[in-house]
Amino acid sequence: MKDWTMRLVVLLLMVPAVCVNGAAPKVVGTVPQNGDQTVWPGLQRIRIVFDQDMEAGGYSLCTTDAQFPEISGEPRWADKRTLILAAKLKPGTEYGMSINSLDHKNFKNVLGEPAEVHVVTFKTAAAGGAVAAASIARSPAMLLQQGRYAEETEGDLDKAIELYEQAIERADRIQRIAAEATFQLGMCHLKKGDKAAAGHYFGKVVKDFADQTSVVEKARQQLGKIEPEKVDSVFEQMSDQVLTFVAQTYGILVARAMAESLPCNAHLYCVDADFNGYSGGLGYHYNWTGRSLTGRVHLSGTSVPDQTLYDATGEKLDIEIVADQERANFYHIYWIPKEPLKPQEALYFGWSNNKKRALNRLPDSGGAMLTMHNEYGPKVLETFFLVLPAGLEIAGEAKPTETRDFGDYKVLWWTKEVPEKTSHTENVLIRTRAGVTDATVVANTVGEVVLTISTCAETDPRVAASLVKLKPLDAKKAVTEVARYLDSDKATVRRSAIFVLWRGGFDSIGPVEKKLVTLCSHSENLTRGMAALALGAAKAEASYDALVKMTLDDADGYARRCAAYALGCYGDAKALDVLQKAVQDKDPLVGQNAQAAINMLTEKKDK
Repeated sequence: MKDWTMRLVVLLLMVPAVCVNGAAPKVVGTVPQNGDQTVWPGLQRIRIVFDQDMEAGGYSLCTTDAQFPEISGEPRWADKRTLILAAKLKPGTEYGMSINSLDHKNFKNVLGEPAEVHVVTFKTAAAGGAVAAASIARSPAMLLQQGRYAEETEGDLDKAIELYEQAIERADRIQRIAAEATFQLGMCHLKKGDKAAAGHYFGKVVKDFADQTSVVEKARQQLGKIEPEKVDSVFEQMSDQVLTFVAQTYGILVARAMAESLPCNAHLYCVDADFNGYSGGLGYHYNWTGRSLTGRVHLSGTSVPDQTLYDATGEKLDIEIVADQERANFYHIYWIPKEPLKPQEALYFGWSNNKKRALNRLPDSGGAMLTMHNEYGPKVLETFFLVLPAGLEIAGEAKPTETRDFGDYKVLWWTKEVPEKTSHTENVLIRTRAGVTDATVVANTVGEVVLTISTCAETDPRVAASLVKLKPLDAKKAVTEVARYLDSDKATVRRSAIFVLWRGGFDSIGPVEKKLVTLCSHSENLTRGMAALALGAAKAEASYDALVKMTLDDADGYARRCAAYALGCYGDAKALDVLQKAVQDKDPLVGQNAQAAINMLTEKKDK
């Protein structure tokens, strides 16, 4: 079997730990569709669509018993899920190809999982009158019409998908038809229950056909139903433990306010390590009416209409935000209950502004100022909650009512009875906390981080969350503690420690540079390669000779390409001659990483 395979450069081919596997990617559509016996010979592009984001650096297109299509030029990824092949087809010819095979599996998702094998066979229409008739019958407008008939009248979604794909292929620059056909593809996949594929096509409409306003609006509406726009929710910035504590504390405050016949209002703020501020709050609506509430329930007012509301289980509430007709920059929030709110029952909810904002940095203080402000109107018991990750602290005169330290987060809150028509404002200076030097704390934290990452793939959210825990630690002590794990006999732990040194954000890893140089000769290729990357990123002077030797002489391609890229990160133009040799490496991936390193050094030299 002939294999037409290419793997483009993947600069960060680390495997710091065991990869957590998800569902293997699979092909959800091709143009031509598998089994089509009347393909137009003038078709110039073969399209392959996967059900999830793919690693854009690789593909395996393999032969079958049928003739392999003539492909001109390099395949290209139109987006993260769609590969386009420029093809030259002959009339009356049966073609076939296999997307991946048992032996060749370079179509992979972003986690490195190979796609399921998918065989496509099709036949072009015969020459002469049949081709001419096929061309007329398969004009883009006719294909779009036939697709709609198959979808809406016959209920044959697979046939409709095939026709819409062919309409897109033939539409070329006819934007209206291409946009409509792409939207209908999304609708077909939605009817088949594949929301991921549907969202992919609706997204393409929005991205690729901005001038087709009516169909773009339809696509946006569908995306809003199946794939809501990502928001910077304050509730996603803290642990479940912290969020539960805040909710419980708010419940106690509500009971206190009710006992005093006061409303209870609470705002929630969180600041991340980069001094971005997130905001939202907690609220409740008690049914005093004596009847069940249905229809449209007025919850509250706001000056920020771009927000999302959640119930106590974390589910989004169905709401409407309506501008006040008399009061400028003020909006009313209405809730549409799924079930009636019975008398003497309460809806507890959380709300979040959908956008984060950068805080005002104060260079002289090394921190940033957060202003927590509200004017409720009537007399109210009001609380400002502030959640800070480990590594940040408050300074200055803003003294909280109470605090609670959870280790990875600290919760501070300010509670007061605010008179009628009075603003409640707290200005808080937030700064980076001095490094923790306690040996036991450093050892325990580093151990937790290294061992957690050793069980994760690099893309696992727990990796980033674990690295954040290093920020409060004294950097020199933390690096020294990480070094203890470099001698581990367990490969995943050893690689995890190297990864922490590489990605941990340390200004210097001087105490462990010699150890990493030694690991450049380790028996395991992944350890050697990752050690090279950590040294290159740290610009460790003592590592240059080891990186050169690995780039040119290491027996393993992975180690060589990591070392080549590390020389680019190292940043010294003296490596250019070495990298020019590596460009000619027998492993094309090494050559491509070497070229990427040359580009880095050349750009730096030009500057």
